[in-house]
Amino acid sequence: MPLYDYECKRCGSITEKIRSFDDKIISCPKCNNGVAVRIMSSSKVNTANDDAEWIRSVTEVVEKGTDKPHCNEFLKNPTRTNLREWMKGEGLRHMDPNEGKKKPVTEREERAADLRTVNTLMRKKKARERIVVRGY
Repeated sequence: MPLYDYECKRCGSITEKIRSFDDKIISCPKCNNGVAVRIMSSSKVNTANDDAEWIRSVTEVVEKGTDKPHCNEFLKNPTRTNLREWMKGEGLRHMDPNEGKKKPVTEREERAADLRTVNTLMRKKKARERIVVRGY
């Protein structure tokens, strides 16, 4: 059955209901006394069973079966507010915009790093192969 919008003639509230095509008038669920008539509205996509990607990714790492109220509340009701409470309870914070990003390495810096690596390897090789003469 499709999803329709209904507007109450008494209180003016607009509600969504899944109804058959023939249900043009329903009783208002807000005020219980008014008559709500079906109104024209833009088409909607039903995403009731689709969780946002961030919800799935966080619920995978939230500790399940614990007595921590912030974990249980987030698992029961995964909202952005409960996410912030869960993060605070776990001692976590959001990353700053540039945090964790490495600055781009210039070609000169890359060559210098390669040269340091080569010099280090050469020193280790010389130390392994050196000959020590004692007793003069």
